[in-house]
Amino acid sequence: MTMGFDKYHRDDLKTCMDKRRLIAEFIKIIEIDLALAIQAQKTTVEYATGEENKAENQYDTRGLEATYLARGQAERVADLRENLAFFKTTAIKNYHDDMAIGNCALIEIVNTDIDSDQKTLLMMPKGGGLSLVFENKPVLVVTATSSLGEALLGKYVGDEVKYTSGSKTWEYEIITVK
Repeated sequence: MTMGFDKYHRDDLKTCMDKRRLIAEFIKIIEIDLALAIQAQKTTVEYATGEENKAENQYDTRGLEATYLARGQAERVADLRENLAFFKTTAIKNYHDDMAIGNCALIEIVNTDIDSDQKTLLMMPKGGGLSLVFENKPVLVVTATSSLGEALLGKYVGDEVKYTSGSKTWEYEIITVK
């Protein structure tokens, strides 16, 4: 008897390693965005508190506007920190065709009307809208709070999902879940 993994387990291990690499790439993107956002926040705070932004009269709102901008930058930094924490601590789960889609599922879908319209998605609790090219495929992060993520959650390979984005309704079939 040989020790080792059968094909099913080797594929499972490969998927896990690929997801680790994929998530590591998303972490790099978030870290870069965070560093830029922190720098922008510092610059905005310096501008908002600078001597040149003191109101010259009751109609001068430069300082107030800069304060609002600084607050928005601080919220962006907090959001990116939260995204980074989720990506760094998420439990990487491997999915199989008989498992319902949940957190950390890597999903491929195809438009039911246009075969060339295929998407690769990573279901995560945070970071919706992040995207990158991984192994020559564009990968988009979706969350359960988005219309597409909500439609996918709990579905299986072979299921069709319908969701609305803006005024358009889309229909896709789930072709793989890893």
